Amino acid sequence: DLATPLNARAGDCLLFDLRCANPQPLAKVLVYLKSGAGWHVSGQGFRGAGTTRWILPLGAFESEGGPGPVTQSALVRLALYPRGTARAEISPESLRLVRPDVVVVRATSSATDAAQRSLARASTGYVLRWLEMTGIPHGLLTDDQVADGALAGAKLALFAYNPKPTAKETAAIRAFIKAGGKAAAWYPEGADWATILQVSDVRMAASKDAGHFATLQFKDSIFPRVHDPAWNILLARPSTKAGKIAATWRTATGKSLEAAAVVQTPSGWWFSAPPRAGDPAGKTSLLTRLAGAQSPAAWRDAAYTAIMCGPPHISGTPIDLSAARKAYATGKHEDAWRLALDARKRHEQAYVASRPAVPRGMRAVWDHNGTGLQAGSWDTTCAQLARHGINAIFSNVMWSSKAHYPSKVLPRDIDVHVWKVCWQLSGADAAQLAPLRKAGRLQQTADGREIPWLNPCLPDNWRTEIDAMKEVLANYAVQGIHLD
Repeated sequence: DLATPLNARAGDCLLFDLRCANPQPLAKVLVYLKSGAGWHVSGQGFRGAGTTRWILPLGAFESEGGPGPVTQSALVRLALYPRGTARAEISPESLRLVRPDVVVVRATSSATDAAQRSLARASTGYVLRWLEMTGIPHGLLTDDQVADGALAGAKLALFAYNPKPTAKETAAIRAFIKAGGKAAAWYPEGADWATILQVSDVRMAASKDAGHFATLQFKDSIFPRVHDPAWNILLARPSTKAGKIAATWRTATGKSLEAAAVVQTPSGWWFSAPPRAGDPAGKTSLLTRLAGAQSPAAWRDAAYTAIMCGPPHISGTPIDLSAARKAYATGKHEDAWRLALDARKRHEQAYVASRPAVPRGMRAVWDHNGTGLQAGSWDTTCAQLARHGINAIFSNVMWSSKAHYPSKVLPRDIDVHVWKVCWQLSGADAAQLAPLRKAGRLQQTADGREIPWLNPCLPDNWRTEIDAMKEVLANYAVQGIHLD
């Protein structure tokens, strides 16, 4: 326990540096803030042995026991939960309250239906995870807090998916930008976003097939190429001469589409698609550069994290970070960040290249769409995978409501594992759902609301799933069934 009155404000965060030589015995670590009669709690983990930096946005803490405001907490408690009987020692190095230059805005009033709220939760979670990896301090606000002026003092506001801001929030964002701040918004559907970010000719474009909108290719070489596949995008162009198309879309095969992926204007950045999981290295690099463009302190924090908060060695061989440390010591933080990442990447590549090859083994890919890398041509897909050493594919061809049948057995140079999604009825039509509903075979939420999933407690539903698997095994020469 550490008695320390926070005297914080919305959007602040705690920056906690600590060391642990062997975090393996720890199942989880929770940070509690006592306020009034209750607590606020947030969970964290270790990246590995050595120094770890935890960034704890006050807006991300959850409540237990009816506490007072998190900003008025008076006690910090670190709770360690062991995994077994082995010993682990933690050495806290520093704990400080930070008013960050970067804030993430969680959708509340701007997401008006269940689908929007679901996408907003996922999108905000991705951005927070990537920011945590950068080591750059950041806060978390709600739409309503932004509307009340909580962006004051920040330099970069990230709207992962906040489709329809209220008039009051829109005015607050404009005031923030007028005062020198920048906004970055992903898939900004509401009409007000076009005027906020100074873009025009907004229109939706749909992907022609899997892998059509696959990669963001920036025109400025300092930005990474970011893999972030999308099905639907919101095309736009700058409405001011000071704006530009900063990145365009490329297909999974590398073809340039000349469709705007990112528009940059004096107000900030328009991202044409919502953020998705995958390519954490590319996305953390992108966020680091966006933050660094607005806040020189962001480079210092990102460089510290890249140098100090990763493994000091791989399999006993130390990583040479001397050039990065020298640049950091002389205040060249952007160079230090880049040098540290490059040193770690080179060391990892050298380590992997030095490992003896496994005779055979499994080198597999997931095919989520069940259509191969190039829809309609399994021959091309399998030849391309085999050429790169892939010898197995897990193809998503079975759900609880549909199956990709019939089909010819795939070429034999690739082992085929059927990827089966269990219980889920997404895509089922009303005619399929009606008898299941009548028989009481669908799931319900805790409040009694029906959802389109088979209830896994019922024997009839077990038989449906098992019979479907028996059928594919009887009719196709597959090497296994992969249960999702």
